[in-house]
This record gives sequence, structure tokens and C-alpha cells, in this order.
Amino acid sequence: MGRRPVVRDDTRSNGQGAPSGRPDCALIAILVTTLALAISSPSFAQGRTDVVTLANGDHITGEVVRVERGRLEFKTDDAGTLYLEWDKLSSLVANRFVEVLTSNGQRYLGTLGPSSIRSISVVSLGGPVSLPMSDVTLVTPIGSSFWSRIDGSIDLGYNYTRSSGVAQFNLNSDTLYRRPASSLRLTASATVTQKDDDSGRDDRGTIEASYLRYPWQHWFVAAAGRFETNESLGLTLRSQLAGVVGARLVNSNRAQLGISGGLSGNNEQNVDAAHGLGMTAIRFVSTDQAIGEIRAALDGGL
Repeated sequence: MGRRPVVRDDTRSNGQGAPSGRPDCALIAILVTTLALAISSPSFAQGRTDVVTLANGDHITGEVVRVERGRLEFKTDDAGTLYLEWDKLSSLVANRFVEVLTSNGQRYLGTLGPSSIRSISVVSLGGPVSLPMSDVTLVTPIGSSFWSRIDGSIDLGYNYTRSSGVAQFNLNSDTLYRRPASSLRLTASATVTQKDDDSGRDDRGTIEASYLRYPWQHWFVAAAGRFETNESLGLTLRSQLAGVVGARLVNSNRAQLGISGGLSGNNEQNVDAAHGLGMTAIRFVSTDQAIGEIRAALDGGL
């Protein structure tokens, strides 16, 4: 169900070899982590055999990407990605495992079998469960095994400019692991810059992890951590951590509302041996975008 890992090689050379040099240990760690995340994100693409039935009886075959906020995102081979209003559909059938969330917080895991008009049938080992489509607020594809629950991509490139004598290597990775009622995302990026005249380096890298879980029907916990190094800023290591706990108050196809609060903190180690500590309270209204709110707090509050 995962996206195919995308590898892009932007190598450009004008006949000169790239300058040699050894990146520091922090950059090596980030590069190794980035590659590990990408290698652990294989594609488990299945045929696009899901079927959505429109209100007028027409059938469209494709792949369910997500149902959220009253809209179905549906990939097709001929028409690309379609965005269909959930309340204008008659039924949905999916052969892959999906997680279904209802407006009262109940979660179901299974495939979607044939059903009556304006309902979906979640088929699991315990038998089929019929749900009115008006009560369904979220449908997310989720694999039945560990590897099929991983979705990731990698993007890398190398560039050498002869006129300025600057060589640069870029590497980015994004890996998402989904489980029922929880998700874990790991991202990493690294840039290694070398110059022929050794006038200075501009190496930088970032590793970030975020976690979201609903341990109870309406309550969630979320946490995020980021570790960053940037030679051009004289930053040896910046460590940032944040966490929140909250409750979902409203969950429907028309509105979603929750409230949460938590703390964020950071620690900086600079080249001049200076250290900085900080802590900030996080108070905001959010829904399932709790991780996004934490990231915003890390970006703007620290």
C-alpha cells in the first residue's frame, strides 16, 4: 500500500572530480539513518481493484487513498486522483485492509465488502459489520503485516559546480508506519557541502520523529523530537522534544474539534561550547493534526 520509494540522481559534472573530505560524525549518523529509513520502506503496491459506486449507479475502479473530512481521495489509472464528496457516494468496496473510524470514536479494521446503499461493510475475522456511511468520518488503508504498514520515500542528489568549485550532496527520507489508532513518522535530511579551496563547510542535517496514539476512545497523546546540526550557524547539536495530551470533542464529516496541551523544550550546543536551554508551554485547539501543531511549536517556539 506504500508509495514507491523515489530515487532521483541529479549528478552533474563538467569533467572535474569532486573534492575529497570527511564529514563529521553527526552528518555520518544522519546519512546512515536516512538510508536506513529509506531501505526499510519497500513498496507493497497492490492492483487498483477498489470500487466506488456513485449515487447515479456508475462504478469507478481505483485505489482508496483516504476518506477524511467528508471527502474520498481515490486514485485511478485513467483519470488520475479523484476527490469525491462522501455524502454523494452509494457504496465503497476495498480488498485491502483499512481502518475505519466512526463519529462516536469506534474503530474497525478489515476489508470493505459489498454492502447496501449508503453503507459500508467492514469484513474482519469476527464477521462483517455494516456501518452507515454518514457515521464514517475516516477510512485509512493499513496493511495486515508489519512491512505492508510502512510507507516511505527517498530523494537524493549530487551536484558539482566547476566554476565555484563547490560540491554538494543532498539526501532526504520520509517513513510512516501506521497501526490501528496510532502512527509513527521518521524523517531525515542531510546536506554535505565541500569546496575546492577548503574555505569552509556548510554541512547540515536533521532527524525528526513524531508519534500519535489514541489509547482511549476520545483521548490522544502525541510526541515529537528533533535533532539538528548546522555548521554554517556554528550549531553542533540542537535537541528538541515536545509532547501533548488531549481530547477530541467533535468528530464528524462537517466539523472536527479537539483540545490539548503540553510542553516543549530544547537544548543547544554550539561550537563555542555555549549551551542554551528552554521550555515552552503548548496550548492549542487541534484534531488529528496534533503532530503538525507540535512541529509548529518546535519551529516557532524554540
